[in-house]
Amino acid sequence: MKKILVVVPSFGCGGTNRSLQNLLNFLPKSKVEVDVFGMVNEGLFINSLINCNILCENFHISALSSHFSNVRGVKKIYSFILKLIRKITKGNLDNYIYRRAGKKLITDKNYDSVIAYSEGIATQFVACIEHRNKIAWIHCDYANYFIINHSKDESNTYALYKTIVCVSNYTASSFCSIYNKFSSKVISLYNVLDISMMKRLSAEPLYFKKKDTFNIVSVGRLDPVKRLSVIPIIAAQLKLMNCSFFWTIIGPNGIGDELKTLEANIHKYCVEDCVNWIGEQANPYNYIANADLLVCLSISEACPYVVNESIILSTPVVCTDFGSAQEFIQNGYNGIIAKIENFPREISSIILKHNLYEELKRGVIIFDYNNEKLIKTFLSLI
Repeated sequence: MKKILVVVPSFGCGGTNRSLQNLLNFLPKSKVEVDVFGMVNEGLFINSLINCNILCENFHISALSSHFSNVRGVKKIYSFILKLIRKITKGNLDNYIYRRAGKKLITDKNYDSVIAYSEGIATQFVACIEHRNKIAWIHCDYANYFIINHSKDESNTYALYKTIVCVSNYTASSFCSIYNKFSSKVISLYNVLDISMMKRLSAEPLYFKKKDTFNIVSVGRLDPVKRLSVIPIIAAQLKLMNCSFFWTIIGPNGIGDELKTLEANIHKYCVEDCVNWIGEQANPYNYIANADLLVCLSISEACPYVVNESIILSTPVVCTDFGSAQEFIQNGYNGIIAKIENFPREISSIILKHNLYEELKRGVIIFDYNNEKLIKTFLSLI
C-alpha cells in the first residue's frame, strides 16, 4: 500500500481541484492511500473529494495563505499581522512557517511521496518539507504564468523536487523554456477525466436554459487570463449578424475587476437579453451538455479541462489558439480554433450554417480518452 500526501492551495472551484477529484476517483483503494492538505481549508471541493482523507486546517498556514477579504474575527487580525511581518522580512516568514507546518504534517506518517498539486504557494510549501520523493504539478502555461505574476526565479524551489509533472506536452515545453536545466525531471501527464461521473451529473435536471434558441456556454473563473469580460463585445457583433442565441457564463469571481468589467460591458453593449453570468456552479456539466456550443476565450491553457469535458459531453467547442489547443482540438472536426478577433465570424457561421454545426457535432460524438494509461503512469511516480 502506497501512502501519499497531496497539498492544494485551497478546495475552491477550478480545473486543478477538478483534476484532483478525477484522479482520486480512479486510484485503486487497495494500492494507494491519500491524505489531502488544503493550505486554505475551504471551497466547494472540500466535500466532493472521495477516496482520501482531508487533513485538519493549520491555523498559521491558513491565515498566511487566505485572501485578507475572506477571513473574519481573530483570524483576520492574525492574518494582517502575519502579512505585515512577511513584508518586513521580505518573505522569510513564509519559509519559517512552512517548515514547521510541513514537519508536523509528515511526522510519523511514512509517506511514499509528497505532491504539490499546483504551482505557486503549494509548490513553495512542499519544497520546505524534507522528503525523498517530492513531486511538483504544473497546471498552467508556466512561461505565461511567470510573466503575468511577475514571478521570481524559482530554480531553488524546483531543484528540491524529484519529478515535475506537466499536464500537457505544451505545458512541459513552456516550463522547460524557463527552466531547461530541469528538463530531465519533467514528464507530461494529461489530466484524468471521470467520464462516467460527468455523464451522470450532466443528466441532472437543468432549469436555466433558453428554449428555441442557440445556447452557448463559457466556463471559468472571472480572471483576465480567461477573458470572459470580452463576451458582451462578441455577443453584440453576433446580434448585428442576425444570430439568435443565449450565452451563459459560469464560474466564480476571480481576481481583479473582471466582474465589474463584465457587468459594465453587458450594459454598454446592450446584451442583457442574451448574455448572463450565473456565478459558480457545483455541477457545470448539465449546462455544458445542454448547450449547443462551448466557447473558451483564454489567453493560455495548460490542459484545457473544460474543453475536454465539453467534447466528452458531445458539445462542440470554439477556442482561442492558445499553445495546447492543437493537442486537444481537431480543428474543423470537433471544434474550431481561432484568434479571438475572429470569434464573431466563426460563431456566426456555426449558428447560421446548420451543415457546419452538424459536422462538428458528429466529430464530438466519436471521442476516446485513455485514463488507464494515465493512472498507470501516476502509480509509477509515487
